Amino acid sequence: MLPGSRETLFSAIRENPWIAEKADVCRIHEAVGPKGLKKLLHDRCETGDCAVLDDVAFAKQSAGELWLALKRDGDTWHGFESMPAARIAEEDPARFDALVESMRYATPEQCRRLQYRPLSDRSESARAAADRGGEARPLPGEAR
Repeated sequence: MLPGSRETLFSAIRENPWIAEKADVCRIHEAVGPKGLKKLLHDRCETGDCAVLDDVAFAKQSAGELWLALKRDGDTWHGFESMPAARIAEEDPARFDALVESMRYATPEQCRRLQYRPLSDRSESARAAADRGGEARPLPGEAR
């Protein structure tokens, strides 16, 4: 993790109202690869706990199953979507791997606009918009 980005990650996590009101302490756990990330999502279930893989992080939100997805932009982090990350990782590991890889490949702005999803997860209209305007970069080896 970049120097200084740990503090900005704590700040971004605490900005989320579902985490801020429940978590006194946030713990950041750095994953070693996609398998490590999936393991952390299942092992670390306290509100505010965060699993980080390179420039993507997931922070546990409240008592439910939602995790806040965050993307690093330089040494700043931005939350961009809530999702049942641990459930997706357990029920459909290939889909989870594709989501994480697309988050890692997308720019921070694409994540904020929710244009990081693999083509197979996008609606038909989002796929057509991406094809027309090139708003979202395709993954390496992915056909447009």
